[in-house]
Amino acid sequence: MECIINDFEIYHKTNKDNIRLVNHHHSTHEIIFVRKGKSDFLIDGKKYSLKQNCLLFIANFEKHMHSSYETPYERYYMLLSNNMLDSNLLDQRLLSILRNRPAEYCHMAELTESEAEQAEMLFKELIAESNSNSPYRTSLLKLKLTELIIYLFRCSPQNFIDYNNDSYADTIVTIQQYLNKHYSEPLLLKDVAAVHYTDMYYLSTKFKEMVGYSFKQYLTNLRISHAKMMLQNSKHPISKIAVDCGFSESTNFIRVFKKSEGTSPLKYRIESLKDVM
Repeated sequence: MECIINDFEIYHKTNKDNIRLVNHHHSTHEIIFVRKGKSDFLIDGKKYSLKQNCLLFIANFEKHMHSSYETPYERYYMLLSNNMLDSNLLDQRLLSILRNRPAEYCHMAELTESEAEQAEMLFKELIAESNSNSPYRTSLLKLKLTELIIYLFRCSPQNFIDYNNDSYADTIVTIQQYLNKHYSEPLLLKDVAAVHYTDMYYLSTKFKEMVGYSFKQYLTNLRISHAKMMLQNSKHPISKIAVDCGFSESTNFIRVFKKSEGTSPLKYRIESLKDVM
């Protein structure tokens, strides 16, 4: 089980042996680019078989399992926090690849060899800059990240959601960003709608349609995602984690967590420690 705590991380790895079926969780979004080999991913019940030059886009609280079955298995993968996205990718269509999951959304895209060569060059540039200590490193990383996402959009625009004909899209993006920052606070649909000067019933309908989750489910997913990271990376008591993640009391947190993950927060923490050892 991976524990990711930074706003941005990028890796290039090659496995000579097959990877057994592994559960993954992190509170960041993930982009995976397979350069050689083959692997299977199960994302919230949807199965994808990746081969050479395939990309996969996983949102921050989508549960996923992963195994490889052809070696060498070479891939690039990048992990991005909500903060990284909100401060850099201001265009709603670019954000949609990692944020919104409407019905029939496809997580996978396949590049041609020439497209894959260009994408690999961009991934390598990001890795080089990430590992450097050069002046303006952070600024250049942000620019190169935007360049990569735009390039992937040009290669596979069908994986990005077109909101050009929906004037309400900006409101939904703004509210998603608001929830990402204020998830630890007591938030109700009617109050959020009032803050953003919109009708709560219309917001409820459009949020589900465009994001793929109801307002309540999206907020719960955010809270559980952050709680899992705190359980993995801190020694805070369950009661503190509950409050820090927006739950009114620990009993409610335990009930919601168990419904979501099939186990209690304490058992989840114990199993996470076993995975690290």
